[in-house]
Amino acid sequence: MRDLLDRLDQLDEASIANYPMGSLYAVSDSSKGQGLNSILQQNGIVTSEPMASVGPDEYEPDEVVATIGNGRSEQAFRDADGQLWVLKGSSAGLFVHAGKLANRGEIAEGILGAAMFAKFTKRQPGEEIGAVGAGDITNVLAKLKSVGTDEYQVEVQDSNNRYADLVTFRLVLKTKPYQDLMNPENQDALKGEYSSAAAYVNSARAERYSKYFYLNGRADQIKIIADGAASETESKVDVWVAVMDKNGDTKRLKLNASLKAGPVKQFGQVGGSESGSMIKLWNYFGVDVTPWLKEYEVARGKDQFEAMSYMYENVAATLAKGLKRADPRQEVGFVAHIADAVTFFATLGDPNVELVQFDKGGFKILRFGNLLEKLKTVDLTATFSDSKARPEITIHDVHNPKKILITVRCKIETKKNGDLYVRNIIEKGKLLEELTQVQTTAWEPAGEPNVLTGKKVAIRPIGAAPKPKKADLGRERRSQ
Repeated sequence: MRDLLDRLDQLDEASIANYPMGSLYAVSDSSKGQGLNSILQQNGIVTSEPMASVGPDEYEPDEVVATIGNGRSEQAFRDADGQLWVLKGSSAGLFVHAGKLANRGEIAEGILGAAMFAKFTKRQPGEEIGAVGAGDITNVLAKLKSVGTDEYQVEVQDSNNRYADLVTFRLVLKTKPYQDLMNPENQDALKGEYSSAAAYVNSARAERYSKYFYLNGRADQIKIIADGAASETESKVDVWVAVMDKNGDTKRLKLNASLKAGPVKQFGQVGGSESGSMIKLWNYFGVDVTPWLKEYEVARGKDQFEAMSYMYENVAATLAKGLKRADPRQEVGFVAHIADAVTFFATLGDPNVELVQFDKGGFKILRFGNLLEKLKTVDLTATFSDSKARPEITIHDVHNPKKILITVRCKIETKKNGDLYVRNIIEKGKLLEELTQVQTTAWEPAGEPNVLTGKKVAIRPIGAAPKPKKADLGRERRSQ
């Protein structure tokens, strides 16, 4: 730990002194930042979401969960769960200021949608589809309005030049993410998302669909839709591709991405600490909590967090008992409930949805269609943690507690009126990634200039051919 914090250079990413107390920070992707990230996680600090700086007069010493480092300077932070920790020593190279962008995940939806549009329109001589780079993505975004919802259309010729396909990109984001996406000053901060989006659309499945519509000898109407607002209420899909068939019906292709940007673990949640919320949450996992509700409500009337601990501890014990039953059929029943719960929170029951995670310029694809059969090969158990600031259950390999399938944890948020609100967060672990991961792609930097900023960003996948010349995209049209 001392080696990590003593060997720091001058600040090169974010100087905490330049921002007011209460500003948000994320741990840097640098080697130093990831070293700190590991230490924080070992101490139970939530690092998957930004943390806020805290002034010395804003907390009591007994609130400190962990103290890291041995330097003279001292800075306190609160994580997303309200846990407070203190850094002693320089913050150089450890953090990036996270308060600048509204929501990286929502911004990434727009980037991926633009990348997919670029892929479906980048038709090359010799019946080939060109590799998409960051410049292609920014070219598409540059055609859109700077605020609000917009559509962009272009007609591209089929390979035989007898037909033209109409390709439409529709972008719907909340106001602040839309503004951040369209602001050229944010391009450097989003270079990882640009590289990840390019990697995803240059992968085999998107390449195959793009080439099919180029070669099929028919006038197609193809729509690429990035609409995270709709996905919040209707489905898990953030970005998808649809095509109108010969009967005039619109059908989605198997390019349905539930998108996560960065090392985000959360993929589901159930809000509230009320009895109804507890019944709803644990019913997904096959646990009937009604026998505990009377005592739970009495405890909740005194301290809702003590009540939540009581509920979580009972659920963990029930799951652990069920997962080690002597009767294999009963054990398989619990495993089936867990598989159903994970699949529901990941896809809302849609077998065509894949969870796409953008991280460090590459991506991972997780699919959940065969999860039950894979879980039958793992000996699982459940553990309640009483060492965290809030209740938490992990479902993990019985032989290795660090091989976590999922974590269910209680998160506390403060509403604008000052009231506290509970969310029960479901997070994926390494074991779930191992069981569901079907593809992972890393990227290396290449030197194409960004058309909005003139700065160079990463665009080319490892082993890919150089970027081909731009195709003639034909007649452009915008919706009115």
